[in-house]
Amino acid sequence: MNWMIPIAVELEVLEYSKVFHVVGGKMQYTIKFKSAEDIERFVRECTHYQGDVNVYDGSIMVDGKSILGMTSLDITHVLNIELISDYKSEHIHFSELMATL
Repeated sequence: MNWMIPIAVELEVLEYSKVFHVVGGKMQYTIKFKSAEDIERFVRECTHYQGDVNVYDGSIMVDGKSILGMTSLDITHVLNIELISDYKSEHIHFSELMATL
């Protein structure tokens, strides 16, 4: 059985994403998606997380696990993405995902 250990960690800064801060299990990144396929992959991966994934385009916020919400955003903009999770494994996987987009 795969047990998830709750912990907040600071991870290295990745290409095309920037860790603003890690506080109480919250990590924030900025990203500009390159294609609709990247958004589809992002949503598919995020649906596996127990934590929340919020995506901000200015004052608009959508659920990062929602394909409908994500496709309503303008992908030409730089977006702010926030992962809220107490599980180290989710933060590690999310950082790896962000590095590949």
